[in-house]
Amino acid sequence: LVTRGDVPGRTATALDRPPEPLEPAVQAFTGMELFGAYRAGTLFLAAPHRYAEGAVAFYPSEVVLATGRRSMPPLVAGNHLPGVMDAHAALDLAAGYGVPPGQAVAVLGTGAETLVAARLKALGTTVVHTGPIHDLRRVLGRSRVTGIDVGRRLGCDCVVHAGPWRADPSLPFQVAAEGLLQLVGDALPGHVSIVGDAAAGDEPIRLPATLSPHALVCPCMDVTVGELLSHIDAGETDPEILKRLTSCGMGPCQGYPCWENMLAVLAARTGRRPEDYARPRPRPPRRSITVAQAAGLCDVVEPVR
Repeated sequence: LVTRGDVPGRTATALDRPPEPLEPAVQAFTGMELFGAYRAGTLFLAAPHRYAEGAVAFYPSEVVLATGRRSMPPLVAGNHLPGVMDAHAALDLAAGYGVPPGQAVAVLGTGAETLVAARLKALGTTVVHTGPIHDLRRVLGRSRVTGIDVGRRLGCDCVVHAGPWRADPSLPFQVAAEGLLQLVGDALPGHVSIVGDAAAGDEPIRLPATLSPHALVCPCMDVTVGELLSHIDAGETDPEILKRLTSCGMGPCQGYPCWENMLAVLAARTGRRPEDYARPRPRPPRRSITVAQAAGLCDVVEPVR
């Protein structure tokens, strides 16, 4: 059990209580994340969040992926400012740490914004605006959030986005992909299934009527809408090539959610659907691991000869 630690003035929450006991046959691995699926989903590798610990290999006979979905950041100017966060981060701050995400919070989404705002209010957060994400035209501020433009200007110091919701496709693609150089996705093998929100389908990404060239598509690599549009207007419409030209999605995020927004920009500029373009191919590891962890797995992930 990883506790939150004592924070002065913080009210105890459900996260402070010990978890319910598991059945004797169940073994829980906490504090780690699956970073790669190999050999058609018969080998999964996980890395602890504590980098001094070794990676773990799993050889499952059956796999159930319940990764949920994540809110895609809005493609508007100012989306990179401190104070812009997704609903999960805002709720974790308020519920897990007893810290309001802001003094005056605006919550925007694709339908879940009312529920998220209600939960934040119940946790002591002051919510000054709740509305659909497609109304958002710009996040105001220079070094931090000072307001939003939703057809009118509203003052706030935090913007919480709750949708559109999309599932991370990295692990399913790694399980099903075939090939050596340009991987091609295939159907999931019979022993792997996807359940919960991750299986509910992805919501479409609706872009503003006027795309701001200053909006960040990939904060890790500083890729803007304007940089993407310059390549698209020059005739380059292959998402894989756009990724290599701009490094979009090649930071710690490993393409999620950056490639989702990149495809939305590409589709909007060419008048096609995002589904008409193949998403760049993710490869393991999907999160950073140490050299020591990688070296310790040498005998596990070497090709079978």
